[in-house]
Amino acid sequence: MPIRKPFLCSLLTLLVLIIPLILSGGCDIQFGGGGGNNGGMDDEIIDGAIVDVIPERSKEGIVVQITNDDGVTFSDTTDNVGFFSIEGRFADSSAEMKFFDENDVLLARIFINVFPGVLLQLGDMTIDDGNVTFANDTFIVTYTAEVRERDCFSGNSGNLVTERQDVRVNVQITNSTLIVDNNGEDIACTAIPFENVEVRGNLSAIGNNVDASRIQLE
Repeated sequence: MPIRKPFLCSLLTLLVLIIPLILSGGCDIQFGGGGGNNGGMDDEIIDGAIVDVIPERSKEGIVVQITNDDGVTFSDTTDNVGFFSIEGRFADSSAEMKFFDENDVLLARIFINVFPGVLLQLGDMTIDDGNVTFANDTFIVTYTAEVRERDCFSGNSGNLVTERQDVRVNVQITNSTLIVDNNGEDIACTAIPFENVEVRGNLSAIGNNVDASRIQLE
């Protein structure tokens, strides 16, 4: 049966009205995975591995949660080797981490120092009767921030103060710190510009203090 012109014109008019509405964001449509872990360049990532639980139980299936100051909860469930990775926006918060078993029973809780845009690697940990102990004294961090202060000493050592979203981090540079430009060439501490750099190193247990192993210019 032939399509009548009035019907065809109405259909085209409807499409003309709907398509700009969708493209302009008039409809809140999300594609892909849901849940509390909203991706993005400014997100923080915390990962680690639960290697043992006392009293003895499986290290797989433990739910690890972080709730930020706005009450938004981000979570992940450990795999068969106890590994978890949580991505979300929870910097500048108390970063309380909670661990639950498969029956939603609280196993332990800890507080972690988190600053904006950081990849924080906690390493191996053990849950023992409500307490969390770590295999290492320091955590590995990787983050990008702007250099605000630079104080270089002899032997290519010194200190930096970096800042991102009004959060400052003290960075210690030692003779073993690798400092490279954006082409991967070695440079001196005095050549570090007051611009964005990527820092990787060990985060101390107290405060925003990082012992840098690598600094790379952006």
